[in-house]
Amino acid sequence: MSKEMKARQAYPVVLFIFFTTSLVESLVVSHLNAFLPVYLHQDLSVSQKNVPIFLALSTAIEFVLGLPLVPFWGVWADKFSRKWVIARSAYVGALVFFMIGASHSVVMFVISLLFVGFQLGNTGVMLSSIRDVAPAKRTGFAIAIFGLASPLGFALGPLMGSFLVEHTGLGLHGLFLLDGVLSAGSGVLVSVLFREVRPAAPPEGRTLDLALRAVRRVFTSPRIGKLFLIFGLVILGRQMVSPFIPLLVIHLHPLSYGQLSAIGLVTGTSALAGAAISPLAGILGDRIGFRRVLFVSVIVMAASFFAMAIAPSVLALAGLSLLFSAANSINFAMIFSMLATTLRDDERTPALNLVYVPLYISGIIGPIIAGGFARVDFPLVFIAAGVMALIGAWVVYQTRARTAVTTL
Repeated sequence: MSKEMKARQAYPVVLFIFFTTSLVESLVVSHLNAFLPVYLHQDLSVSQKNVPIFLALSTAIEFVLGLPLVPFWGVWADKFSRKWVIARSAYVGALVFFMIGASHSVVMFVISLLFVGFQLGNTGVMLSSIRDVAPAKRTGFAIAIFGLASPLGFALGPLMGSFLVEHTGLGLHGLFLLDGVLSAGSGVLVSVLFREVRPAAPPEGRTLDLALRAVRRVFTSPRIGKLFLIFGLVILGRQMVSPFIPLLVIHLHPLSYGQLSAIGLVTGTSALAGAAISPLAGILGDRIGFRRVLFVSVIVMAASFFAMAIAPSVLALAGLSLLFSAANSINFAMIFSMLATTLRDDERTPALNLVYVPLYISGIIGPIIAGGFARVDFPLVFIAAGVMALIGAWVVYQTRARTAVTTL
């Protein structure tokens, strides 16, 4: 065993650090996602009529600056330091939430969101580090456990946040300032406890050349291209709907009292169900095939979107949101499983580093499209997202059918 291998931390320690970091990140982001419509109207004095368009633009802005930087985070991590690329994300997140918490105008709020682009890009680096420290027979288990952190954070965040705001007098400004403290704490956790993990063969050359090489490798690979296309189409529907579910709750529960609790019920409990069902879907995918499970889950997601357009109550919306969240978690699990099992070793690392490119592109396009539909007729947001999900299901079916034909 090499000195480097002996010096590496036990994988459960690394898993704990990254699980906690991802949990905190998801928890604080869920507060912004869930309570943004209320924050825009009540705290920043945006009129109800203009909330949908501000909601769409605010969500898209988060990804605008992040997209061009996506290829660089993996290169910087492998070339210089994975530890500080991951910690950087937490510290920038703290800055973002401190600025949001201190914002009392739309202009200050928008400026705060521009910094989100410098916060992104840590998940692929954490996945690569976990894969490098975990034993081969434990890699799948470790990644599956790490994958639970994000949906768990998105489940607990709205429930805990609504309680703190409505029952402690903290207010949304105070909640976002607290989120900044939590983000800074996770940055300290990584900085102090995580021991640097260097790749076996660190990349050499200019950063720009390395980043462009990774992009070319990913987007000239037919296998990666198909998976990214599926990911992008599937997630586009999600990105159209997710920012507007809290606004739909407000439409169904117009009274200010209990509004945040209603949002927490719909977004929090559904995310918890999604976290619970994801491992079961992985077992099913191992047995009958990841594409088959993905196809069914995308159909279920589309059906939930169509039903949301005519949801009669908050309780009904909570049930539909549960279906959506479960399907969304399954979609992510299946796509990541397909990436892990169908790509060669030389394709897998750049694919993991760039895996969120489809998310960022959809995160820009989806909310803007949805905002346009919301200006015409609010239910059209969910109908359009359902149509987009059906297109994604059709692409999944077509790729599965072609794969079956080529293997005969």
